[in-house]
Amino acid sequence: MSTVAQECGGEGACAPDPAATPQTPSIESCFFGSVTVGERGQVVIPAEIRREHGISPGDHLLVFRHPYTVGVILVKLDAMHEAMSQILRLTTRVAGDARDADPTGQEGV
Repeated sequence: MSTVAQECGGEGACAPDPAATPQTPSIESCFFGSVTVGERGQVVIPAEIRREHGISPGDHLLVFRHPYTVGVILVKLDAMHEAMSQILRLTTRVAGDARDADPTGQEGV
């Protein structure tokens, strides 16, 4: 397993389906029930997933429309910040490795 894959499989990751590929979580392991939208557009996030992801009253969540289906994605702001920081570190390292591999600076030209 690569270092990047090891870094991504932390606590709170969906449990993989033994019949699926190693990176594919099962739908059942990621399903936490259903909620009803109230008159003011509010929903209650199930307690189990709040505990699993450390979501507490007052936490800020980012709200995304799923790009391919009708759905909504909620992400803790601090979790997204950490993920973006990891992506920046990874891309910086990869760019440095590419420069080291091609000292002429002509990669892709």
